[in-house]
Amino acid sequence: MSVRLALSSAKLKTIKVSRVSVATFLSVAPVLLAVVLPASPARATPTCGATMPGGAASDWLGGSGVDVYSNGADENTGYDCVTGTPDDPQNYVGSVNTGYMWQCVEMVNRLFATKGWITSHWKGYGQTLVNNPPPGVSVQSNGHISSITPGDAVTFSDGGFGHAGIVDTVSANSFTFISQNAPVDTTVYLHSGSLAGGDANYSAIWSTYNMQAIMHSSSNTGASPTPSYQTSSNSGVVVTESAAPSIGFTQVFTQGPNNSLSTSWETPGTTTWSTGTVGASSGTTYSTPSATVTQSARTYGSSSTPAGFTQVFVEGPNNSLQTYWETPGASTWSGPLTIGATSGTTYSAPAAVVNQTTGLTQVFVEGPNNELNTYWTNVGQPWSGPLTIGAANTTYSAPSATVTEAATAAPAGFTQVFAQGASNSLDDYWATPGTTTWSAGTLAGSGTTYSAPAAVVTQKATSYTAAGFTQVFAEGSGNSVATYWATPGTTTYSAGTIPGSSAYSDPTATVTEPTTATPAGFTQVFTEGASNSLGTYWATPGYTSWSVGSVAVAGTTYSAPAGVVTQTAGATPAGFTHVFAQGASNSLNDYWATPGTTTWSAGSVRGGGTTYSAP
Repeated sequence: MSVRLALSSAKLKTIKVSRVSVATFLSVAPVLLAVVLPASPARATPTCGATMPGGAASDWLGGSGVDVYSNGADENTGYDCVTGTPDDPQNYVGSVNTGYMWQCVEMVNRLFATKGWITSHWKGYGQTLVNNPPPGVSVQSNGHISSITPGDAVTFSDGGFGHAGIVDTVSANSFTFISQNAPVDTTVYLHSGSLAGGDANYSAIWSTYNMQAIMHSSSNTGASPTPSYQTSSNSGVVVTESAAPSIGFTQVFTQGPNNSLSTSWETPGTTTWSTGTVGASSGTTYSTPSATVTQSARTYGSSSTPAGFTQVFVEGPNNSLQTYWETPGASTWSGPLTIGATSGTTYSAPAAVVNQTTGLTQVFVEGPNNELNTYWTNVGQPWSGPLTIGAANTTYSAPSATVTEAATAAPAGFTQVFAQGASNSLDDYWATPGTTTWSAGTLAGSGTTYSAPAAVVTQKATSYTAAGFTQVFAEGSGNSVATYWATPGTTTYSAGTIPGSSAYSDPTATVTEPTTATPAGFTQVFTEGASNSLGTYWATPGYTSWSVGSVAVAGTTYSAPAGVVTQTAGATPAGFTHVFAQGASNSLNDYWATPGTTTWSAGSVRGGGTTYSAP
């Protein structure tokens, strides 16, 4: 299959996809495939045997995949780039022959051999693997599929050699798979039936490649952790990517009347919100909340938490730090639990992050004397801290934090914290997991930063950026939006300003991990704009050119916004974005958009007199 893209604008394009003949008996006519992509320059295929962008072992299966190798100039064909002719040198994992370099079935064999799920070569082309399942591997034909587990093999038929890959993520209405000698990351959508009914039938990919079968090893437990898709950590908005309670389940927390803690939640695919109060009806909350959700079940020692476990952190009475928590499906919240001393510890909204791989939860706050402090815990364990990571007179805003799940140039669990520093500077702190030693640096000097920052990290590599690519946003001079970015393993940030930006609040930012109608790594920034409007800015990963737009007109927005993006398709598509902000008369408003569009819908979460902080 040969794919050539020539895109000059963010419009619908038709891409010609053709298969090179690999034997005299095979001739496949070209087909047409329509996709929506933003503008991007042509990029060369990596050299033969190089790891494909987004195809490193750490980029998929929760960091436990295998490298996806480039077929070089023969990418998307039946030829092998090692010498350019069919039936060339073969690869091995130990004594197991994994097949020709670097065809699709070679990667399938290599993953299964690396996991120990096969002990000899799995013979076949993409569409004939199904005829030769190894011992312990079961086959579910399309239309009769009842379960799909990350790590399963998936095959497609096209009347020729077909195609094969490995399932990466699964949702109720779709799954993604990783493949070699083809686009690395592809989504397959449910056509009819359901997994629960045992009759799931999935649509074709690339027009002529019909979904054929799912093949599951009995040794595949599917225990890979769900990656973390953390919105700005100084936000009271979370979305659940797992089935507990449901994919796309969205929760919003704000300071309510009489310093209470308000919660609002929405069933995915609806615009109906339920509301409640966490804890007592008054005197509990004196800041914008920060929330985290555990996307998969986690165990630490003899303790465990289920997928969907939610925690909320606030500045409590007497400048204390307090937390509340809820198990999914429960109708009541536990807490408050005071973290650290009962008074005099917390002078900002907290920033909280949870490492989805280990379960480690970290909270960061501005402490007394303008220092930066952290507290931490793991599943079922008591809280540790405070540990001062920024000395007195260093911190003048709520912090923002990120955690990188997979190993990159920095180790897995690498944590970064950002805060407005002295003289309106922007400071950066970072630590290697398992240590209590933090490093510190100045990201931007005096007179650059006039808000709390917002930081996001890309957990998966894209065609343009590496896993661990970090972006930081803040209100800059002249009410502009300043942006900073760095590749993992470096402490040197590049800097820029979004042209035409207008910031009158702390920004919030989101990054979309999978490819949707927008490319993987698509980044959006939201701020309160001039005249109490709500502005948005977006960029394709790997570029410094930003687009500017409006979410809501003047007189609608009276706080910093909070945005969140659903990474997994469910009742709403992957890339579905919510933005929340305090509205007129202390109301709470919601705006939402499907990926690839610039048209926003609007609705009310809570009426007047209910909301007294940013969400």
